[in-house]
Amino acid sequence: MSNEADCPSSTEEDVAKPKRKADPATIAFDHKLLCACLIIHLAAYTLTGTNVEGSQIIFVGALMLQSFSAPANPCASSLVVELAPKDVPAGRIFGALGVLDALGSTLLSPLLFNSIWAATIEWYPTAMYLVAAVGFLVALLLATALRLPQRKTAGIGRV
Repeated sequence: MSNEADCPSSTEEDVAKPKRKADPATIAFDHKLLCACLIIHLAAYTLTGTNVEGSQIIFVGALMLQSFSAPANPCASSLVVELAPKDVPAGRIFGALGVLDALGSTLLSPLLFNSIWAATIEWYPTAMYLVAAVGFLVALLLATALRLPQRKTAGIGRV
């Protein structure tokens, strides 16, 4: 039988938690890339939404254009983690993002876009793409309004 005094105990204070370090250059790069991806999304959905004649060339071109916006989700996740308060664990942040993604992709988006499709199919069949473009425009405006940490630069003549 072992004695409890013989076994070292670890408490939360004893366990070193890894600290997230916000690198302003990395944050600025992720922010610029996120904004570029949102602009690409906006352009692709606007092209698709204004393609009332149903041109396959425009549709395929817009899909090809949209493929260049693939880094949007990783950049947004990176920015959320880097800009969150440092005392909040990254796992909680990703858990909250997962819940929001699940609610949006399985509940809200199908309801919204199926309703728009049913209401506009007779007179403007691509209206749902324009609604998505407006959503990306709002996301772009919100992303550009982010306050990013400033880089610390040395003054002139300082090392």
